[in-house]
Amino acid sequence: MPLAFAGSATYDKNTNTITTYSQCGCGLQGDYKYHTATFLNYCPHCHRYGTLHYTHAEGIPEGRITCGDGYGNGGCDSDYCAVCGKEEVYHGAMWLTKGNPAPVNQTIETSPYKAPTKMDYLKLKLKQPFGAI
Repeated sequence: MPLAFAGSATYDKNTNTITTYSQCGCGLQGDYKYHTATFLNYCPHCHRYGTLHYTHAEGIPEGRITCGDGYGNGGCDSDYCAVCGKEEVYHGAMWLTKGNPAPVNQTIETSPYKAPTKMDYLKLKLKQPFGAI
């Protein structure tokens, strides 16, 4: 599923996945091109679901996946490559679990860099039985 722009991510609550469109920050990919990757939204360190977040903040030009929101609201603050899923440490790295991307019409929650549009909600609503949303 192509995302709207480089350095972005979408989250799907139905499949509990995070899909990124980013550059490899760990170097394992062997190039500096943009790649799409999907991972289960599960941290192998703290064993929590739904705590992974994509960040493309200042000082992180490639972007990365972090466990927790950076404000102490859950998560263990582990950092992972947004393309390979490899933990960004030198020894004993853990890996994120690869996942399947969600269908385009069901991915409505995105990273702070791209808010869902009214069209995203309308597409989802048209797929649901009357009164479901």
